[in-house]
Amino acid sequence: MRIRTRNNRTKQYLFPCVNTFGTTFLKELNNLTNYTTGYPITQSVLSVSVSDYLWYKAKGIDLTEIKDKPYLFIVFDTRGCYNEDKDLYLNLSEGKKRFGLFLQYVRKNKHYVSDYWFDTNKHCVILEIERFRDAYDYFFSSVYSKMYSKEELKELKFTKTMTQKGDTYMVNEYAVLTKEPKVGSIYLKKVIYESFGVEHLPDEPKEFDIPWFIEDEILNTKYMTSMEFLTLKEAKNASTILQS
Repeated sequence: MRIRTRNNRTKQYLFPCVNTFGTTFLKELNNLTNYTTGYPITQSVLSVSVSDYLWYKAKGIDLTEIKDKPYLFIVFDTRGCYNEDKDLYLNLSEGKKRFGLFLQYVRKNKHYVSDYWFDTNKHCVILEIERFRDAYDYFFSSVYSKMYSKEELKELKFTKTMTQKGDTYMVNEYAVLTKEPKVGSIYLKKVIYESFGVEHLPDEPKEFDIPWFIEDEILNTKYMTSMEFLTLKEAKNASTILQS
């Protein structure tokens, strides 16, 4: 069985930046899974993170530089479309072929930084989002409501509302990014309970989502020493203080 896709805050709030990479990029991304119907464009994306501890270590880059490098570390399943109900890949040979072609293309893309084998049948592609450096800085500081303007939210194709059983609702991510109080406060209360087991909601919350956790947004943190983790945490906290 394939490891379930991780829907962390990097994927929620930063990954949509790839929607501005142009129609050719999106077409190539779609080609990873469009050999069959009913599978979304990002079905083979297993996770999106702001860094990989082991990659930084291998490159000899100080871990605290994460805050200055607006990168997306995108881990792909190289086997293509996967049916969770049947616990099988639809076409392994086609999936791997499509990923190989995508890799050939993306290595020539202007947003490309690097790529590497991540694990068995998993490959990580690093893309820069320099155009959205301010958004990245605010994300790093967990100041989600200042990441994008309304025009940018539209350009990045963030969904504002969804309809369910005839009723229309504002999407949680959109409420967080625009600091919409009604939906945002309900979502924040839910997140606080799921994360900490308490139902207390701050009287005047600065944001409608909690600060992100290092272990959720950075790959391979289990290999960090306690001192490295503390150093990165202090750099993250210092950045948050500067943005407040």
